[in-house]
Amino acid sequence: MMAATKPNKSPESTSTDPVKTWKFNAPDLSDMGLWMLNRLSQKAPHLNDRNFVGWLRNCMESNEFMFIRSQNAVGLAQRVSDVFDPVPRVVELFVWVRDREKMGEAATIYAEFQRWAVSLGSKEMLIERDTDAPLEMLKAHFGTLYERMITVAKL
Repeated sequence: MMAATKPNKSPESTSTDPVKTWKFNAPDLSDMGLWMLNRLSQKAPHLNDRNFVGWLRNCMESNEFMFIRSQNAVGLAQRVSDVFDPVPRVVELFVWVRDREKMGEAATIYAEFQRWAVSLGSKEMLIERDTDAPLEMLKAHFGTLYERMITVAKL
């Protein structure tokens, strides 16, 4: 998990055509749903498709999430707050690309996440949690990336 700061306003793209993104809506499930459900099942095999569809629909309607897509990529980020720090933080939940040849679309998803985070007043964004985007592309987009170590106790 990495925190991204020092935004670079121009996302890396593999195409000269601007990539269009839009809010993920229920009809998008017919286009990307099966592919996404397969990816989600690998992440959380204890859940079923019905659980995932319900959760995704909730994310579509909540202002706490930015759920967007392009023709070949999809991304979900969440706004989180801490009682001790009133400044919200944006956390990437996933950025996936169906066609590796269209990896530039992932950069556009990150640019939209970044725009949203800045509009919320966020000073950092946690990235590289579950992404198809290569680290070098993230560095090219955000500039310097910082790693944090967390301490976990197994119970």
